[in-house]
Amino acid sequence: MGCGLRQSSELIWVLIASALTLVLSDPVAGRAWRIEAARQQAVFHAGVNAVRVDVSVSDGHIPVPGLTSADFSLSDNGVDQSVEAAAIETVPIDVTLLVDTSASTDGVIARFKTAVQRCADLLRPIDRVRLVTVSNRVDEVFPMQRPDRHLPIATMQAGGGTAVNDAMIYAFAWDPGPDRRHLIVAFTDGEDNESTSPPDTVVAVASRVDAVMHVVLADAYAPLQRAPLAAGQTAELASRSAIVDAAKRSGGDVHHVTDAVAAFKEVFDDFRQSYTLYYTPRGVPVPGWHDILVAVRTPNAAHLIVRARKGYAGG
Repeated sequence: MGCGLRQSSELIWVLIASALTLVLSDPVAGRAWRIEAARQQAVFHAGVNAVRVDVSVSDGHIPVPGLTSADFSLSDNGVDQSVEAAAIETVPIDVTLLVDTSASTDGVIARFKTAVQRCADLLRPIDRVRLVTVSNRVDEVFPMQRPDRHLPIATMQAGGGTAVNDAMIYAFAWDPGPDRRHLIVAFTDGEDNESTSPPDTVVAVASRVDAVMHVVLADAYAPLQRAPLAAGQTAELASRSAIVDAAKRSGGDVHHVTDAVAAFKEVFDDFRQSYTLYYTPRGVPVPGWHDILVAVRTPNAAHLIVRARKGYAGG
C-alpha cells in the first residue's frame, strides 16, 4: 500500500476516471466537474492499517544504501511513529514518459524525441514504459509495454497549445497494480493554456495517488519558486508553480537541466534504489489529512537529501 492509499483506492480512481472522461472530451462538463471536485476531498479509508511511504535518500546525487528501519524517524501529524520495515525496493517499475509537444517546445522537441528512446534503453527487462504527449490534447502514443519493443516516436511534432494540467492527471491515473511501482517523468516547459483542470487539481491528485513524479523543465525557463498567484501573474506561471508543488508532494523533484537523458538516469537510479517504510498509525485520528515527515538519524544526516510523499488522506 502506498502511503495508505491502496487501502481504499477505488474512490480516488472513480474520481480521476470521472475527471478524465470530462476534461478530455467535454469542456463544459469539465468545468462542472471542476466545481464539484473543489467541494469534495478524496478520502482513503485506513481500514487495514499499514501505511507505505517510499523514501529517497541521497548524498548529493548518489543514493545512500544500507539503511534500516532504525535509521529513520517518521511522524504522522506530529506524532512519532514506529517504522516497522525498511527495504530497498526491487520490484518492477512502470514508467510514464510525459512529453510536452506544444508549440512553445519547438526548440527542444528534437531533444525530447531522442530522450524518449534513450530513457527507454536505460530500463530493465522487468520494467515497462508508455509515452504520453500533450499539446492542446492529450495522446497516449503507445501504452505500457516492455522497453525493448519498438517505440513509435517519429510522429512527435511540436505545435498547438498546452493542456499540461489535464495530461498530468491522465499520467497519475495509471494504476500499476500491487506488484509494481509507478514513476512519472515529465519533459515540459510547464506552460498551460488549454486545460480544463485548474492547477490546484493537479496538486491535489499528486498528493493522493501512489506515484512519484519528476519534472524536467525545458532549459528556456528559469527555476521557479512556489508562490501564491498574485495580481497580474499569468495562468501559465501558476501552472508551472503547481507542477513544481505536485512533483515535490509526490516525493519527486524538478530538474532544470539541458541533458534530459542524464536527468532521467539520475531519477531512475534514485527511484530504483529508494526505500520503502511501513508503519501502523498510532496516536492520531484516522479520518482527515495526515502530514508525514520523514528524516534520517545517521551521524551524517545533515548532509543527506531525503525525499518522501508529504502526506495522505485517511477516512
